[in-house]
Amino acid sequence: MSKLLYICIVVILIIFITVSSQDKSVSTITETPKVIEQIPVIPEASKIADMIQISSPLPNGIITSPIQLSGRARGNWYFEASFPIELQDNQGNVIAVAIAQAQGEWMTEDFVPFSVNLTFAPQVAGSKGQLVFKKDNPSGMPENDASLIVPVQF
Repeated sequence: MSKLLYICIVVILIIFITVSSQDKSVSTITETPKVIEQIPVIPEASKIADMIQISSPLPNGIITSPIQLSGRARGNWYFEASFPIELQDNQGNVIAVAIAQAQGEWMTEDFVPFSVNLTFAPQVAGSKGQLVFKKDNPSGMPENDASLIVPVQF
């Protein structure tokens, strides 16, 4: 009988230690969650298309300097009635920057037309680049960033 009692006590102790150690690991995880990295949410292409629409130039169009950029963007794409546009070469180097200006009341959720002339140094004929229409983001917060990229040829 003493052997049976001894075995029961050992089994109960093992169960108690196992359950006790599992509870500690669970409580540690739930009590102190750690954020390893925050990944910014990148708007889908369809959401961008609903925010900004480019009239000129057309994608893969041939551009020369100076070029008039035009289109329309929703009011919240602007900040203080403007937003930046970058012309980049095929390596992502910035060739020129322009500031698009709203051509109407920009404090709206509706589309507001914009237009700006962009002047840039001559590029190798036939080379490629891109125009990056950036949502103005004075907060600098990644979750407020958005841009539309239009491929171009020189």
